[in-house]
Amino acid sequence: EKGTFDKDTPEAIEYERMGQAAEDMKKLDWMKPEKWETLGNDEKRIALEHSGRVLGDAYHTPDPPLFTEKAPPDELGEYGDGYSFDRAEPSNPEKYTGFDYRIKMNEEGVKDIDQRLFGDDPKIALETYAHEFRHSYQAEQAHAFDKGFETDNPENAKEWSENLKDYRNPPIPELAKANPDRYFEMYEAYRNQPVEEDAREFAKNLSSRIYEDNRP
Repeated sequence: EKGTFDKDTPEAIEYERMGQAAEDMKKLDWMKPEKWETLGNDEKRIALEHSGRVLGDAYHTPDPPLFTEKAPPDELGEYGDGYSFDRAEPSNPEKYTGFDYRIKMNEEGVKDIDQRLFGDDPKIALETYAHEFRHSYQAEQAHAFDKGFETDNPENAKEWSENLKDYRNPPIPELAKANPDRYFEMYEAYRNQPVEEDAREFAKNLSSRIYEDNRP
């Protein structure tokens, strides 16, 4: 709750940033449920891009360009962090090179029609977009930490930096049938990584602030 954090601590700054982003996003007409459901996919993409600008302003980080596509039904979105590094020397910031900086979202999303990313509920689309945006923020903070620059929360930046250097990708869907136990083990390892836990919490908290009166 507000007031739990001492003023000017990383936690207080994070709280205020999210609050400001939520308030600004509530003013975006196209992100309102009654308007969103009337939009086509291109307009919904534009609405999310405007949401990204709001988040970028609040968190002082560039909002990645958003691309949409029809992808396999178990894929929601993915993020390219703009960097790659030499795994032989993962701690060497001089090894970073240019990489594809973007967010991609699946227009159709998961199989359940009620959970379509670009369906009638903007909360679902925003949670996925905010999750991927948070990864962009994590990457910026981690790379700043690696180079010795100032970060918003050095403890988080250090943890994210270490996680990103040893990031565990989700298992391929086919493994669920071939070896369910191994699939679950790999999926839990992916899901419980610091960057994934933080991105899920960020997206859920943001959407609950914006759509608190519309959540089921």
